[in-house]
Amino acid sequence: MLFALYSAALTLVAAFLAIRAARLKARQRRSFRIYAAGFGVVFGYLLLEFAVTAYHGFSWAGTWYLFEESGKTVHFDPIRGYIMTQQPSRWARITNDTVEFVGWMKGNSQGFATRRDFGPARPDDSTRRIGIFGDSFSAGEYIDTNWPDRAQALADASGGKLQLLSFSLEGIGLANWWSIMTRLVAPQNYQLDGVVFVVFEWDLERKFWVAENDGFAHTWRRCQSWDPQTYPATVEQARRECRYGTLEHAYVLSHDEFEQALNKKRPASIPRSELGPMVAAQVFNYFDQWLGELSGVGKAPGFEPGQKRLIEDIQQFISSRKLPALVVFLPERERLIRSTWKTDVYRADTIAFAQAIGAKFVDGSGAFANLRPADIRKLFFVLEGHWNQAGSDRFAEFMLDLILRTFPDRLQASGNRSVGP
Repeated sequence: MLFALYSAALTLVAAFLAIRAARLKARQRRSFRIYAAGFGVVFGYLLLEFAVTAYHGFSWAGTWYLFEESGKTVHFDPIRGYIMTQQPSRWARITNDTVEFVGWMKGNSQGFATRRDFGPARPDDSTRRIGIFGDSFSAGEYIDTNWPDRAQALADASGGKLQLLSFSLEGIGLANWWSIMTRLVAPQNYQLDGVVFVVFEWDLERKFWVAENDGFAHTWRRCQSWDPQTYPATVEQARRECRYGTLEHAYVLSHDEFEQALNKKRPASIPRSELGPMVAAQVFNYFDQWLGELSGVGKAPGFEPGQKRLIEDIQQFISSRKLPALVVFLPERERLIRSTWKTDVYRADTIAFAQAIGAKFVDGSGAFANLRPADIRKLFFVLEGHWNQAGSDRFAEFMLDLILRTFPDRLQASGNRSVGP
C-alpha cells in the first residue's frame, strides 16, 4: 500500500512536469527544457524503482536471516541475554540471491556458543582454565568450528592441560559480559586462572542484548539503558522494553521451507507485503551508513557513566580474585584491508578499557600481519563482514600462542584457583 501511494505521488509529479514542459514549449519558452529534464529524471527513476522493486519481490535481493525451527534452540535468558539449548538448529544468511553461509546454532551445557561443555569446577587440579568473553567472532555459529574450539583442539593435541571456557554469544558486548561475569560466573564460583576479552570494534558500546522468537520471526533486540536495573527479567519485558537494533527479514522456517529457501525458492510463509521503494531505501541506507561513519570519526574516546560503572564492576571481579586479564582488539575487515585500524576511536576505547580493568592490551590485527589486502579478503565472507573458517582458524592459532605467552605461570602452576572470594 505504501509503495502504491509512493508511486502514485511520483507519477503525478511526472505528469505535472510533462504537461508543464509541453505548454512552455508551445509558447516557445526555453524554460521548458528544465521541466522536460525534470520529467525525464522522475520518469526514469520510476521505471528503475519498479524494476528493482519487482525483482526484490520475487527474489532474495537484500539481506535475509533464515532460521530452521530455532525455537527449539534459542530462548530468552535474563543473565546471558539468551541461552542456547543443546538441540541444534540451522540458520542461514542470504544476500542478493547468494547463500553466504549455512551454520548451526547449538549451545553447550551452560548455554553458550561452544561445542565444549564445562562447569564451575575444574576437571582436575592440573588443568588451567581461561575464560573467554567475545561476540559473534568468537561464537562463530556461521562456520563449522569457532576459534575458541579450534584453539582448544590445538591445545589438546599438544598435550597441554588448558581449558578455554567461552562465554561468547552472537551480538553481545560490554553489558552482557558484565551480566555473565557478575551474575553467573561469580555466584557459581567458577574456577578460573585468567580472563580474555576479544573486543570487536564497537563491542564496548553494546548495551544489553537479548534474543527470542515467537515461532515465526526470530528477533534480536538491544536494550536502551546501561542501568542493570532496567534489564528485562522476562521475555515479555524484553519485547516491550528492548526495541533498539531489531533484526529485519529474520524468519523461522520449517525444515522443508528452509531447504526450499536454500534452493532459491521463496517459501509462502515469508510475506511479500514488505515490498517498498527499494532504490530509495538503498539510498537512505547509504546515507545512514555515511552518517554512522561520520559519527564514529567524530566520536571522542571515553565512556558514559553507565559504561564506567559496568567496567568498574568487571575490574572489581578481576582484582578481587587476582586474575590476570588480556584484552584483544579486533578491527573490522575493511580497516584491516586499508590498514587504518590504528586511528580507530574504538581501538582507543579498547585500550582505555584494558587499562581500567588492569589487563594487558594486544592488537588483534597481528593475526593478519604481513598479508596483502587480497589475502585478507580471502579470510572473510565476500559480502558478510565476518571471517570464514580459514580466517577463524588463523585467529585461533594467534590466540592460542598469545594465551600461552600471557599466562605462562598460570598454565604451569598447580593448585585449585577459584573465582570465589
